[in-house]
Amino acid sequence: MSTPELVPCPFCGDEPYVHEPDFRGAEYQIGCLCADGDDGGIWRNGKTIEEAAENWNRRSSPVTAEVWQPIATAPKDGTEILVWCAEVPRSRYHNVLPAHVAIAAWSVIDDDRTGEKPGWYEAPTGEWGEWFRPTHWMALPAAPEEEKP
Repeated sequence: MSTPELVPCPFCGDEPYVHEPDFRGAEYQIGCLCADGDDGGIWRNGKTIEEAAENWNRRSSPVTAEVWQPIATAPKDGTEILVWCAEVPRSRYHNVLPAHVAIAAWSVIDDDRTGEKPGWYEAPTGEWGEWFRPTHWMALPAAPEEEKP
């Protein structure tokens, strides 16, 4: 099986590593060990080599959208983004939730015990559910630079 074309690491420029599943239920992993803040590197998974490559290539392209875009075009690799949520009408569980902006990320969690399903989760609270309905997204702005004395 040939590995699809992979973009270099966005941080160091090196070619990423490819790890094939070594036990039943494992996923393909593509990543780089250059960044320390992400559990020993930057890794993206997939059930197939093609899915892992797509996740890596999308993650490795810096998220730079500076205008609101449809949520269908947002990265689904765990990258935190700014989302616009439309007003959610009153239901038997919630009052009207006005339209708002939030930081969110896509999660692939599927846990029958907790009821969590793959979808958009508000970060950092982890809130999710029928009331959290992002319709648009854009990249988070860069962090402010530290002032030098």
